[in-house]
Amino acid sequence: MRYEAERDVVHAVNCVFRPVGAVRPHFHQSIEITCLLRGKADFYIGGERFSAQAGQIVFVPAYYTHASNTAEDSGEEPFAVVLIVPKKYYEEFERETDNASYFFLGDAEKNRMICERLQELAAGIGDMGELLVRAYVNMIFGLIAREYEPVLLKGTHDSLMMEIIRFIDEHYDEELTLAQLSLEFGYSKYYFSRLFNRTFRCNLNTYINSVRARAVYEKTGTGKKTKAIFESGFNSLSTYYRTQK
Repeated sequence: MRYEAERDVVHAVNCVFRPVGAVRPHFHQSIEITCLLRGKADFYIGGERFSAQAGQIVFVPAYYTHASNTAEDSGEEPFAVVLIVPKKYYEEFERETDNASYFFLGDAEKNRMICERLQELAAGIGDMGELLVRAYVNMIFGLIAREYEPVLLKGTHDSLMMEIIRFIDEHYDEELTLAQLSLEFGYSKYYFSRLFNRTFRCNLNTYINSVRARAVYEKTGTGKKTKAIFESGFNSLSTYYRTQK
């Protein structure tokens, strides 16, 4: 299992057409919605298996470990439209649905409008502005909430990794060190460092600075860039520009 940090530090909606092949177990803070357009595929979310075919949708909530494989009886390479929704785009949806969870949306007829909106978004996202992209995301969430009741899944997310991500998200603008974080989560520095590197596939400072760089990007529309850099926790301009590079 690994954490896909690159999905979360960018904080931009991504919607693409792509084949569904063998994907190893991983998790991220972003929500992932896959509408299968042809073929068959097996999806694994939090320890549960879902077999999907054309017209069916797999909804992966934040932090849930998930993976996929082409089904043995597919007959053709499965192909899908896949939507990745970062946290800032789904926070309102969470509030409106009281953190409801959706996993397998199996009614192709109910999914028709959802899949149409997903395909429209994937086809045109490169030319859409922020307002229109957000409108499509909200429409897709709204259609899902209208057509389906939330369900519970037996398997859960990795709570430790979730808490680490949330802690860094909340404290990125402060001084964060390996010693502080290992103490916060009750591990030795050596063990915490190994655990973090193995799961996040990067060292602690690299990840923290990536989160800070994302914050700078989001703040630069409201003030001068230099001010935003220091407000986001960087102690020098050179560290920020090195992280960007």
